[in-house]
Amino acid sequence: MIGIVIGGCSELKFLYPIILNLQDRKVDFILYNNDEYRGHKEYDRSKLSNLIYYAPGIGNVSKVRPFTNSKEDLLRLIKEDNIKKLIIIEATLTIPELLCELHDTFNIEVYSVNYFVDSMLKIDFHLNGFIKAKYHMAERIAEEHVKYNNIEIDPNIDKFIGSPAYDPIDPEASGKHMLMLLPNIRHNTSDRVGGEKIFRSIVEKFIHPDMIFKSRKKHWTPPRVQKTIKSRLGKDICYDHTPMYPPVISKLLNGSHLSVIFRSSAIYECVYAGNYVINVEMDVTPYAKDTRLQLRSYLNSDIYNFDGVVESWSMTEVIKKDWKFSPKKINEDRRKEWIEKNIGKCAQPNGVANIVDDILGE
Repeated sequence: MIGIVIGGCSELKFLYPIILNLQDRKVDFILYNNDEYRGHKEYDRSKLSNLIYYAPGIGNVSKVRPFTNSKEDLLRLIKEDNIKKLIIIEATLTIPELLCELHDTFNIEVYSVNYFVDSMLKIDFHLNGFIKAKYHMAERIAEEHVKYNNIEIDPNIDKFIGSPAYDPIDPEASGKHMLMLLPNIRHNTSDRVGGEKIFRSIVEKFIHPDMIFKSRKKHWTPPRVQKTIKSRLGKDICYDHTPMYPPVISKLLNGSHLSVIFRSSAIYECVYAGNYVINVEMDVTPYAKDTRLQLRSYLNSDIYNFDGVVESWSMTEVIKKDWKFSPKKINEDRRKEWIEKNIGKCAQPNGVANIVDDILGE
């Protein structure tokens, strides 16, 4: 029996297409959803009603079993259901304390769907031995991960066979729109974008009739910034909505030719979609200590500075009076070079089908 663990609704962007693919193949599986109260992240709580709202197909799943934050609770359910294959997001980050027991005691194969840049967090490299397969979103992230953890890519575990992130994107599409992906800030972290006043000044520099502003529920957008967008363009900020897949960002990217980001890992999807990228450099201080030190060099690497594909500007530069927003089109040859260097073999169609084929051994 196959088990799928959903820790939060945000994970549906990657797990829901896998669920749909298994349903199309009429493969039985059990869903395990974390139904613990999430506090300020309650919107992401994977209680069944939320899951069905964001992923209607889950309403057709015959067996859904809630669990709490207690990993022992999840382990008990998996054991009761005689699970043989377990699909989960970022296994080494989400259930590190269970991997050894799942592998050695219960002989369960763990399949990890990876997409966080946080994959570069240092982990106990021995955990890799308890995982059957890792499905990466980009070769660059995997390379950075092993570099900072002093391990090596294992071709038997590390798989680069496509990703749910790219399947809904049409790399040949190019629309008239432009897209700004508003940054991940909250009330107490607005200093990462220089404070509310500077952030509003940055947004104002990119006001354009063809610009669409996209955010996520977990992000906080200062009211004055929302008012600026509404008053200047007559538009509201676009948020994720149901269904979670295909994700809103894929639809927007298919209709755009340029994206503005704030050191976002969405750069992979943006470039794959053929969007020229303007990157505004947020403060990296939150990443400059403890186990996340390695993210500093990654965030300052050529992934965000690649002629003809992506250009980076500091917040200070953008708010200068003489700085002007100049829309550009991506250079297709350079785009191919960037994709080959950073996404690599993950940039292939039918990623979801490839992943499910691998899990089922087909």
